[in-house]
Amino acid sequence: MAPEPGVLRDVFDRLPKFTTAIGAAVASLSLFLLPDRLVPAQLDVLRPATSLLIFVAIVMSWIFQPRLRRWLGRLAITATVAVLALLALQILLVTRVDQYGEPPETHYFLTGYRITPVGTEMLERVGATTVSRAEQIRRTGDDNIPVIFGGSYRIAALLYTLAVVTFVLSATMTLGAVEVEMTQKTKTDDGGASQEDEE
Repeated sequence: MAPEPGVLRDVFDRLPKFTTAIGAAVASLSLFLLPDRLVPAQLDVLRPATSLLIFVAIVMSWIFQPRLRRWLGRLAITATVAVLALLALQILLVTRVDQYGEPPETHYFLTGYRITPVGTEMLERVGATTVSRAEQIRRTGDDNIPVIFGGSYRIAALLYTLAVVTFVLSATMTLGAVEVEMTQKTKTDDGGASQEDEE
């Protein structure tokens, strides 16, 4: 059975009010996710995807408004764990390469945690087995990172993507839960004040 037109109209009338309430905070979150330092060159697709994820999270926050207050603690914990995982991956597996490419710029590349036998041979051919990770990338080219690190690179890319997606969704929904909590508190305070005025 299709919903009545009046119900759909009410849905679309109320949605902008909710999204506007958390828009400023979400904008700050979006800016946090955009810098080069946080998004490795190979995962550049996460930049436009972040905006879509934020939109999805806002819609989900609006749909699940009645439950958000109960989920606030779990959402906050999830966002914290995700950002810690993201920072760990940044520290351990993201390499900064200065003055690289044309024109020479600073780039950040995701690597793996284990070099394959094929990767070892490639590094030996260019005399890069004992140099820094940045120099290895400079000598072999960033296109060869998946070959040098093999499966460990693919696992790292998957974990990094999951960490970003989880962080964006949970953090945005946490902001939505906080907004619901504050709105509910305001209504409660206003209701109490009205009762006192009547007395």
